[in-house]
Amino acid sequence: MRIAIVGTGALAGGLGDRLLRGQHEVVVFGRTTDRAERLAALLGAAGAGVVTASTIGDPLPAVDLVILAVPGAAVPDLMEQYGEQLPGQIVVDATNPAGPLVELHSPAGFSMAERIAALAPMGTSVVKAFNTTFAGTLAGDESLDVFIATDDPEARMTMVRLVQSIGCVPIDAGPLHHARALETMQWLHHSLQSLLGTRNTTTISLRVV
Repeated sequence: MRIAIVGTGALAGGLGDRLLRGQHEVVVFGRTTDRAERLAALLGAAGAGVVTASTIGDPLPAVDLVILAVPGAAVPDLMEQYGEQLPGQIVVDATNPAGPLVELHSPAGFSMAERIAALAPMGTSVVKAFNTTFAGTLAGDESLDVFIATDDPEARMTMVRLVQSIGCVPIDAGPLHHARALETMQWLHHSLQSLLGTRNTTTISLRVV
């Protein structure tokens, strides 16, 4: 597949590394050309696959899906910039809300994924995935559990194939509103990282047994 990753942080890097090793082509979108080119060069240095750089605001190339690996606060602007290009596209939300966005986890609130779906034009398939996987584990060879929540059966099957292709285990988490539960899982994850002193390496993964 050809996959656009929007973001240049640790998660974007970890996802890019895994995807390239899975023989996928990656297009990295960064806030600046320099950020995107630096991450693309870092990923390309491993020689695992084809990776190119682009800048947020540039048109989306022809891709099989778009992964949002950015801070949650950046999502509304991204949806405004790219809304017209999203019908027919699979958008994978790998974000986790933080700061003021945490209030979205109230019983009457919405997940980031649901907010993206509300902002996206009709015909956009939104999937919640990869928000419980972290850069340190993605960079390794461990088979990780990847939870997938979406209302689109075809998008779900596309994600199942993608997750399997990168040596991970797809876990069907049900409809998109179950993203609320997936996003709250990050707080357990972060708490464990703090206790173990692994906040900077993020080597913990959550597994279904």
